[in-house]
Amino acid sequence: MDGACGSASAWLTYPVIMPHMPTRNANLAAASSRLPMVFAAGFRPMFLAAGVWARLAALAWVVVFATGFWPVHGLSPTLWHAHEMLFGFVGSALAGFLLTAVPNWTGRIGYGGPPRVALVAIWAAGRIAMIAYPMAIRRFLLGCGLIRVWANGPPDQAWQFL
Repeated sequence: MDGACGSASAWLTYPVIMPHMPTRNANLAAASSRLPMVFAAGFRPMFLAAGVWARLAALAWVVVFATGFWPVHGLSPTLWHAHEMLFGFVGSALAGFLLTAVPNWTGRIGYGGPPRVALVAIWAAGRIAMIAYPMAIRRFLLGCGLIRVWANGPPDQAWQFL
């Protein structure tokens, strides 16, 4: 069937990734096999981080309301809470979803091994940096680093800028 859009076979041709086909290079697969199972899938570390962070943030609110002590100078508890729920909790949950869904949707190789650990470490460093107000520039750079690692592309290219 040839028409304005070309042949029908051109529309039906798409890359197929079978479960038995290798999708990672040997170095990344070897590095991934040495990591804990929590890093075996894209959603695992980020969903775990979202859940743990939600509990820690709730505990921080209990401490603030019970004692009145607030360690983050220059940032009100309400603004901190809004920031951490948006960028900490929701950001981690969204990253976990996208780290799992995007490779499935596009058929591309997802982040695995050390690049996935780097994403979690950058996210965690951003949460820790929020407590130290004088390090505002570092907080900003950590947030940009997370976006950069995530948007850089497949895992074999993820370490080019580090």
